[in-house]
Amino acid sequence: YRMLYAGRTISLTGYIRSGNMSMMRSMQDTLRKTFSSTVERTMAVIPFQGESLYISVRRLTVSMKAERPQGTGYFVVPFQITLRAGDPRFRSAALTRQEVTFASGFSFTCTSSGNFPAEPVISIGNGATTSITISSPSVLNQTTGEGIMYSSSLPCGTGEWTTLDTRGSAPTCRNQAEESMWQTLYPGSGSFPRIIPGANTIKLSAASIPPGSPKCVVEWNDSWI
Repeated sequence: YRMLYAGRTISLTGYIRSGNMSMMRSMQDTLRKTFSSTVERTMAVIPFQGESLYISVRRLTVSMKAERPQGTGYFVVPFQITLRAGDPRFRSAALTRQEVTFASGFSFTCTSSGNFPAEPVISIGNGATTSITISSPSVLNQTTGEGIMYSSSLPCGTGEWTTLDTRGSAPTCRNQAEESMWQTLYPGSGSFPRIIPGANTIKLSAASIPPGSPKCVVEWNDSWI
C-alpha cells in the first residue's frame, strides 16, 4: 500500500512563570510527566481560525533551561518540547460521511476540503430486510480511476456490513462481527480508492442487487500536508 516516507517534526516552545519556587517546581514536574511517554498518541491542533485538526505524534525530547528572574518577585523557565510524526498529515477531527442506497450504475460525489488525498472507510450493507445478499459489488472513484471489487456475494441484510478501512499502513476488511472479509475482495481490484482534494465522483455497480435497498457508506477525514 502507499506509504509516506517523510515525517514531520513539531517544536513546542514557551515558558513557565511563577512567583513561588515550590509552584515552579510543581509545574516543571507536571510538564515532564505529561510528556514522559514516547508512545505515539493523537495531538489536537486548533488553528486560529478554522476546523480543529489532529496528528499522531511521539515525544522526542523535553528540555528546560535554568530559571531566571523576570520583573519583581517572578521567575521564568523557558522550555522546548520536540515531537515527531511518522505520518506528516494533519486530519480533520470529524469524519465526513456520504450514505447512498446501492444501485448499479449510480454515481455520487464525495468532496474533500483538504489539500492531500484522504483514505476512506467504505461500508456496504444494512438493507431494509434480512437474509439478502448483493452479488459482486464494486466501488470506483472515477476521478482517480481507483476502485475495489468483491468477487463473491456479500451479506447485506439489516445490521450486516462489510467494511473496508483503508486508513494507515494496515488496512482492514471486516464484517459487523469483526471477522475478516479479505477473502471476498477480488485479487485484481488494484489500488484502494482515495478521496483526493476537491470533488470525487464515486460509481457503484454490482452483478445483481436485492430489493431490500442495501446501503453504501463512504467516510473519510479531510487531510492536509
